[in-house]
Amino acid sequence: MLWPSVLAALGLSILCSLGVWQLQRAEWKGALLDRVGQAVEAAPVPLAQALRAPDPAYAHVRLQGRFLHGEERYVFTSRDRVPGVLVFTPFVPDGQEEGQPVILVNRGFVPEPLRNPEVRQEGQVPAPATVTGILRPGESSGLFVPDPQERTRTAYAIDLEVLAGLGEVSVRTDWFVEADESPVPGGLPRGRDPATIVASIPNNHLSYAATWFSLALVLAGVYVAWHIREGRLGRAA
Repeated sequence: MLWPSVLAALGLSILCSLGVWQLQRAEWKGALLDRVGQAVEAAPVPLAQALRAPDPAYAHVRLQGRFLHGEERYVFTSRDRVPGVLVFTPFVPDGQEEGQPVILVNRGFVPEPLRNPEVRQEGQVPAPATVTGILRPGESSGLFVPDPQERTRTAYAIDLEVLAGLGEVSVRTDWFVEADESPVPGGLPRGRDPATIVASIPNNHLSYAATWFSLALVLAGVYVAWHIREGRLGRAA
């Protein structure tokens, strides 16, 4: 009965390896969250300075320049069970060379009935504009995310490649800026406190590790029970 033992040993090895890997991921994610928390609490730096860093993710940045309000794009979402969109507006920093891709700014949440910029003209901040927020990478749309609606310039994930295709102006596809909760004329769009970004980053690796180790214990228990049932364990001498 060699093969059952070989398969059980292989299964235990794989499950325990996955558990250890998740423990390592938990340590990595904890370090990332600490770094993000420190970056959020730091004073904002100019965007160009942040982008020169080896890893600028989650840097606290400040931009000065102008919004291209006619090029708004939207990401469908909800806040407190209220459906709406996140407003992503291209922003041209002062001093940027002509023809270079501009950066998208997630200006914040707008309830669906107020999506049309014509009904929130006060919030269409004129130049010169100043934005402070967090520099973030985009997300992947994934297999089950609906296709974007080109007519309404609406995406269903913060996928920068997708958002780049929903307008005429060339935008960066590596980073965007999530604007903070600084007041906006008229109150819309509504940004969010950068500190909440840390809380929104999931860290479930310890629970994943517990799952893999639990499965390993179950497999070991099944293996032992099978041997007992077959009379290979617990025999009288």
